Amino acid sequence: MKSAVLFISAAILLFLGDRGRAQDTKIVYVKMPMVNIRSGPGLNYNKTGVVNINTALKIISAEGDWYEVLIGDTLDGWIGKQYTSDKPLSTLERDKITFKEGDYRSKIRMVEKMSYKRSGSEFEFLKDVVINHQNYESTVENDKMVVKEIFRRWSEHGITEAVGTLVYILENDFTGILADNPVVNQELKLAAKDALKILVRE
Repeated sequence: MKSAVLFISAAILLFLGDRGRAQDTKIVYVKMPMVNIRSGPGLNYNKTGVVNINTALKIISAEGDWYEVLIGDTLDGWIGKQYTSDKPLSTLERDKITFKEGDYRSKIRMVEKMSYKRSGSEFEFLKDVVINHQNYESTVENDKMVVKEIFRRWSEHGITEAVGTLVYILENDFTGILADNPVVNQELKLAAKDALKILVRE
């Protein structure tokens, strides 16, 4: 009887221990381009490192709005819960956030990287930047140059799949701050028209 009680007690302890380890190894993912890791659960603690978007983090503990996390096998620190997600971001979700939060140069680099794609998430992303620009805006001048670069690259790479998007822009105004500036709006329509002429000849 005594041995049976000991066996049951050991099994319960083992089960609880496994539950604790399972909770400790919950994974979250960074959902912003770059986030500071801190030495404690608050903005007043020192920065100890930086993690990039979609980095997997193992939760060690939680306190208020902060997670204590393990990065890799050895580096640990604290990150705000609002900067994490239970699932990794899709390529399109990641690109949208990176584009929106990035500076002018990083946006141009993304346009260069994606503008030769005829389909897939990269092509759909650039279409979304053009048609739903209110979701990505920063400053009028930078945004104007980014959109013009999209049009230029599409025509340069012969992306005839972009014809529908260019026609849409000629028939409709831009959204957000681009639409609020008639001069810029007209300038971009002319850029779309020039790109369309090239693509129609392809």
